[in-house]
Amino acid sequence: MSLADQKMDTMPVGIPNYFLGVDTDGLPVLASPSATTLDVSNYASFALASAAAVSAGKSLVIPPGNHVIAASVTMNVRCEFAAGAYLTIASGQTVTFSKSVYAPMEHIFRGAGSVAFAVGYQEFGYPEWWGADHATSDCLAAFEASQAAVPVTLCQAATYYLSSTLVWDTPNRQLHGVGREWAAEGDATRLLVLSATANCLQIGPTTEPATINDFPQGIVVKNLACWRSTAPTPPASGTAGPTGVKVQYVLGAMIEHVSAPQHSNGWWVDGVVNTDINYCTAFRSIVGSTGVNDYWIGMKIGDVADIGAAGHNASLYIKRFNAAIGGAPALTESQGMLISTLFADTFIEDSETTSCRTGFAVIGNATTDYGNADLRIINPVSDSFTYYGVFIQGVSTEGSVFVTGGYSAPAAVSTALAGIRVDTSGGLIDLSFHEVPCGPNAVSYDCIGLYLSDTDGVTARGLHVIDSNRPVALLNTNKNFSLEVGINNTNETAAIAAVYQGGTASNGYIRPMVKGKAGAFPQGVNLVSTGASEVTVDCSNIDPACITGGAANRLVENAVQITAKATAFGANLRLG
Repeated sequence: MSLADQKMDTMPVGIPNYFLGVDTDGLPVLASPSATTLDVSNYASFALASAAAVSAGKSLVIPPGNHVIAASVTMNVRCEFAAGAYLTIASGQTVTFSKSVYAPMEHIFRGAGSVAFAVGYQEFGYPEWWGADHATSDCLAAFEASQAAVPVTLCQAATYYLSSTLVWDTPNRQLHGVGREWAAEGDATRLLVLSATANCLQIGPTTEPATINDFPQGIVVKNLACWRSTAPTPPASGTAGPTGVKVQYVLGAMIEHVSAPQHSNGWWVDGVVNTDINYCTAFRSIVGSTGVNDYWIGMKIGDVADIGAAGHNASLYIKRFNAAIGGAPALTESQGMLISTLFADTFIEDSETTSCRTGFAVIGNATTDYGNADLRIINPVSDSFTYYGVFIQGVSTEGSVFVTGGYSAPAAVSTALAGIRVDTSGGLIDLSFHEVPCGPNAVSYDCIGLYLSDTDGVTARGLHVIDSNRPVALLNTNKNFSLEVGINNTNETAAIAAVYQGGTASNGYIRPMVKGKAGAFPQGVNLVSTGASEVTVDCSNIDPACITGGAANRLVENAVQITAKATAFGANLRLG
């Protein structure tokens, strides 16, 4: 046993200042209580007890029992609560502690009055000090009191019941739990809201402050599980449903290791500045309380807030977020991440979604606006998606979106439509080094690797599409595109060309690497279009051995083989 352990084992409960040092054998030397402390019950008032302790250079001991505080008082000495001791503070009165407080994890502050601590003497407190328990009592008031009194509120590995949303909005206040993964009592800190419609935890004020600089700064929340006691009741329409963690109107916040299971929105982040959300999760395995609009979004980013910046958020950083569906809840819609409307200055890194209809959805505002600029999604993983892995739509003409690395793997279902789809979008969209493995089962082979429709400004570089029945498809009207995609069908025989372009295309560059088993593709590039203009196709990396009909079918336009190298065909050009 260490010396510190000996000290704590030997000292009287709740009186930690008896330790004076160690003797020659390394054992603790303890002072008697009377040598270091005064008993507050020996004085007519707390004020007199405090003055006496200051004069004697001792601490105050508050013995077991109810100590009524009828008038505000400042305690200018260290105070030590014995087990069973508590203060009942009258309404409108305040007990101010100018030195540290030592107390067991009990309900030591009661009554309608308040508690304050001098700066630099009490860095933490427990909601249990204000009456939080782990039965079924409402702990909301206890958290609010702790938030008001101490810089750091420390929670236990237990459940805290909340009658409504816990709002954490005081600048430079921290809320710390003990882990985010709750399966049984004692596993982690669980906040449990007793409602089908209320949000569980709100980080930031309800009303938007006047300016960004008025947003509360320095809030830290970590190591929590945010649950609800009953299935969520979704709204009749829209996605403003009951949320696990809502983050809004904060500046420089840090949120880490927080989970949000069984809500309509796991998270909703809207109106934040220079904020980090790291190693957090959302999960859904149950159906909602109604079958109407029973949607699920792991994390919704943006949507409505107008904070005077280019986007709904300004400098939002998200790292290692995980959103997953378990079991088979009959949801009307599910999206692992929804990045919505004005998403400028949003940076998402190493995040993963599992078993969602759409893994990552980026829905812009489709107008001439810089609110769709500067979105970075780095190493996204969309595992077992059932419709889209990554879906991008409505990016404005000044928009700028990067999706780099990661993979989108379809579930073994016939509804899986595309690993990446870009629809009705302008600006500049860069899709780089992403992988879409459509095998190894016969159902998911039918998933399109890359699907473009009505786009202007898409670049795909180093994209890998593996064993797809429809590797790359361009439909409707696409212009100003550059596609350098690797396509490899070692198992699947594709129904269409490795790169299929229908509709109209202009000012495009197509340079695929196409390989696979013999006869894997009917054509390398097939332009079945109502008009292609100034499209350059480089066939040099199309292996004729994997093309039915060989080299002659590397490039086909409207059923005509384009076999000559470095030649114009119509208003287009073949290279290689």
